[in-house]
Amino acid sequence: MLTGVLYSQNMKTVQPNEILTPKTLADLLGVSTMTVMRSVKNGDLPPGKKVGKRTRWLGSEILSAMASLPNTDTTKIPSLNKESIL
Repeated sequence: MLTGVLYSQNMKTVQPNEILTPKTLADLLGVSTMTVMRSVKNGDLPPGKKVGKRTRWLGSEILSAMASLPNTDTTKIPSLNKESIL
């Protein structure tokens, strides 16, 4: 299960309208792409959108998902504020 401990001080800023690939999302979270896909399957991350055969996520989807995880300190998530979620 993904938790707030995945956030590091050097995590890049996620923009709400940014389109994320599985690799980008994995790098952002500090996990492997396999862990990203497993987390989607387990319901820990949103399913994303299919573009052809590829899966992509909007930054706003990931920010919302991370904010809703238990034990997540939302003050450490770059760009997470009420405006970016809405």
